[in-house]
Amino acid sequence: MSAILTVDPKKYARLANRIVVKAIETEAEYDHMVAAVEQLMDKGEDRLSPEESALLETMAILVQAYDDHHHPERKVRIASGRRGARSD
Repeated sequence: MSAILTVDPKKYARLANRIVVKAIETEAEYDHMVAAVEQLMDKGEDRLSPEESALLETMAILVQAYDDHHHPERKVRIASGRRGARSD
């Protein structure tokens, strides 16, 4: 995501309230966050609102941070609307 997005804070808050956007602490939270990321990615990057794009980027960072800390052997690539294979 190379463009700077103008995000409406109220719209972003409504979206973020659908899923708890916080540091991932459990595998269940991880699975829930990955499902939310995949749902937005399936919509297509060009069809996302600025708020959805911002939320997607934030959630992808959280998923990657969890993997880096808890499963360094996993290879997850969630960036710029592209998904990579995850090896468990």
